Amino acid sequence: MKAYALWLEKDLTLEARAGRLPPAFEVDEQVQALADQIEAGRHPLVTGPPGIGKTALVYELVRRVRAAAVGGSLRGRRILQISIQKRLGALKNRYELQGEFDKLVDALRGARRPPALFIRDIHQAYHHDLEHSLSALGCVEGVVIIGEGPEREIRELLEYAPYLQHAFVPVPVDEPSLAQAETILRAWAQEQSHRLGATISPDAVDQALALTHRFVPRAYLPSKAIDLLTQSITLGGRRRIVTCYEVIQRFCRANRVPRALVDPALPLDLEKVRRVFARAVVGQPEAVDAIVDTVGVLKAGLSDVRRPLAALLLVGPTGVGKTYIVQLLAEVLFGRRDRLIRIDMADYPGAGDGQKLFGDPDAKSPGQERVRGHLAAKIAGYPFGVVLLDEFEKANPAVHDRFLQLIDEGVFVNGLGETVPCRSLIFVATSNAACEQPAAKAFGFAPGGSDEGLSLLSRLERYFRFELLNRFDRIVHFQPLGPAEARSIAEAELRRLARRIGVRQRKLVIEVEPAVLDWIVQHGFDVHRGARYLRHTVEQHATAALARVIARDNPSPGTRIRLCLRDGGVNAVVRTQSAIPSDAPVETSPTRTRTVARPVVPVNEAFGGFKPRTPAGV
Repeated sequence: MKAYALWLEKDLTLEARAGRLPPAFEVDEQVQALADQIEAGRHPLVTGPPGIGKTALVYELVRRVRAAAVGGSLRGRRILQISIQKRLGALKNRYELQGEFDKLVDALRGARRPPALFIRDIHQAYHHDLEHSLSALGCVEGVVIIGEGPEREIRELLEYAPYLQHAFVPVPVDEPSLAQAETILRAWAQEQSHRLGATISPDAVDQALALTHRFVPRAYLPSKAIDLLTQSITLGGRRRIVTCYEVIQRFCRANRVPRALVDPALPLDLEKVRRVFARAVVGQPEAVDAIVDTVGVLKAGLSDVRRPLAALLLVGPTGVGKTYIVQLLAEVLFGRRDRLIRIDMADYPGAGDGQKLFGDPDAKSPGQERVRGHLAAKIAGYPFGVVLLDEFEKANPAVHDRFLQLIDEGVFVNGLGETVPCRSLIFVATSNAACEQPAAKAFGFAPGGSDEGLSLLSRLERYFRFELLNRFDRIVHFQPLGPAEARSIAEAELRRLARRIGVRQRKLVIEVEPAVLDWIVQHGFDVHRGARYLRHTVEQHATAALARVIARDNPSPGTRIRLCLRDGGVNAVVRTQSAIPSDAPVETSPTRTRTVARPVVPVNEAFGGFKPRTPAGV
């Protein structure tokens, strides 16, 4: 037994005798398949992705052997769970592993009735050149081996060492259907009530299944739903009761999503969402409607579960808010803009660049990211997120073609041959294509299909194949901006300036003369560049002027600083100073000011939203 102890993780026979092996459900056929292979003198290798129930299947076999229900040749035999990785971790270097494995083989040869071995990471034999030792182990008289590992690596092991195939046979485990998963989860919940005294309501089971199936595509049933239910038990408190509330609460905490987005019991005020986007993205009602409709479809649970959460193409000239609305979408949905995954498609202009983005199985670089592909590396760790494909038209058409499967099926195959699911991501491509001429309001897919709209669609087909355009859920057209929209954007930039930490900490009140807005629009807006240069103009002139006054005068709390025009440029002038002590509470809205020679616009924003107070007629 000493030779086995160095590799041992669990004595499964003792675990089954003590009742510590959890049962598996709806696995009669798979258990019988394992038993049949063992009775035929073969060594079964349980294959499948992580979380699909491979280990649970082997444990259920051991439980049934203990109950004398199956496994004639396993009855009365000790069944030990061992690990190649465990033994490797105790060695000084990996090259010692070969000799240690050979010692294990010799110990089994000398045993009167060797134990059955469950090697839960048998695929590691491929990574550590143990194929010949594994073959020798499989040939030991009377030995029974049950292996477990990922399907791809088990397949590579058997292809690299075909002499193993006479003794080792894969037994694949597939992800259960939704109906099967529901049956498994209900049986598991019933078993938990006996084992742990925790009551899991049927509604909680349904909610866990629905949430994980739709929004956690990179894990597998039933494990991902069981994990969510297990974590939710801790939220049940002393009652030890798990309801929909606990399941949704735990899911939202783990994935950082607003509860209103996934909880069917909570309404989502789409008009409020619309106001948020309309206030931030000026002059683009069609784009705002499209984004709000997308949020509504997600909230209603009506998105196609076979595809990404959404796939949008935003088309319009430079500087009209395409990228900004995508950033805002990530912030509204997930609370933080860092949930935006940005990919610059201009980095993939070559016909072979699809291999860089999606992965190249023939790459010679040892770097894992290069093999898997940039896209797989970028979205790793993001169960939810918004993927921005910026300047989509600048990628090579061969790269565009790789997105056909991704958008249509919600998955793509990377350079390692892995299927990467993307069904919990929103893909938004932006493009300046087909914007050489003044654009029509209709966009080809709009009701009525005007000639102008069809003309724009025809121009788009110069850049994208119709098959790709047809894959997008919606193609959204951004209109060119005019001076009125530019003025609103300049106001928004000044509001952001007034909310910066240097202003808030000093409790300053910033006022802006309307002439300043006119000046910023005049110098920072260009119809061909949109509003992109407006922010630079605000920073270069308004922010710099305000910074000079704050740094020079160190104004006390309550000071009003007016941005005005002096000497042909933007200047900041200290207007009044109030006798407000430094520890005075901060007002949640700016104090109304008297009208002076030039009307001013207070731009400090209250918590409930900004309402400009420009005097009538200005």
